Amino acid sequence: MAGKITDYLIQRKVIDEGVKDVYIYGSELLISEIFCTMLILGIGTYAGCIWETILYLCVYTSIRVYAGGYHAATHRNCIIMFNLFYMEIIYIIKMLENMSMEMILLYGSLASGVFIFILVPVEDLRKPLEMGERAVYRKRARTRSIFYIASLVVAYSMIPALRDEIAYGMAAVCEVALLVICGYIKNMLIVSKRKYSGRGKEYDYSSNL
Repeated sequence: MAGKITDYLIQRKVIDEGVKDVYIYGSELLISEIFCTMLILGIGTYAGCIWETILYLCVYTSIRVYAGGYHAATHRNCIIMFNLFYMEIIYIIKMLENMSMEMILLYGSLASGVFIFILVPVEDLRKPLEMGERAVYRKRARTRSIFYIASLVVAYSMIPALRDEIAYGMAAVCEVALLVICGYIKNMLIVSKRKYSGRGKEYDYSSNL
């Protein structure tokens, strides 16, 4: 589908054929993002938590886009992993809603904020960021994570009736932190492997601090 869209734009002389591969990649990414969003909204609707799902998506995507973290090898695997994560979140919250799950997520989101602040941005080494981009991504990821965590904590304290809904926003912060940690570990393993095999240059993770 992405190829057909790109070919159509080339035929209409909207884009140049020399950048075809770039637009195919961008189209694939856009299509996968739309499909993934519609799928997870459908899951939220079916589970009876559409507004919680919207909150989850807003918090997750706003931080994740700049924080980076672990990425699956393909768009398909990324969609599968993301939706499985969310279904697991729904299951856990609903199963443990009478067991102070919100408090666990409250403290978990605060701890997650620390990890996000220290480690971001965790880039995909296949598409490394420039130094200037890294500084911008780090600032935006930190700012957004602080904003959302502070907002969720205040809302949790002041609006007890919405604590079940707020739990989904906290879960989103925790998920981003988990992916950031996994991505950081994955990158460190790749860098170590390259270092000992003598291939490629070593990535300077001190620039994240």
